[in-house]
Amino acid sequence: MSHPVNPDEEDLVEALADAVNFGVTSEEFTDALAKEHPVLQNQIFMEIIKPIIIDLAQRDHYDGRNEPAVKECREIVEQMDWYVEE
Repeated sequence: MSHPVNPDEEDLVEALADAVNFGVTSEEFTDALAKEHPVLQNQIFMEIIKPIIIDLAQRDHYDGRNEPAVKECREIVEQMDWYVEE
């Protein structure tokens, strides 16, 4: 079930997009995440990363620009046997 994005969520998405556009690497991101408290690491994964993976896996409409992400997310969801709400 989706809900309206609040300004804080929009700011987060914009900050992540800017980071990618300006060359932050996944290694830099994961190194920074590893410095966060373990509870926050868990929450970031469970409340942000996992839902993103599931959302992309459920996409019916995509094109060549995000097709690799959609297909890989589908493989992850299948391999992890994550419940996907229909």
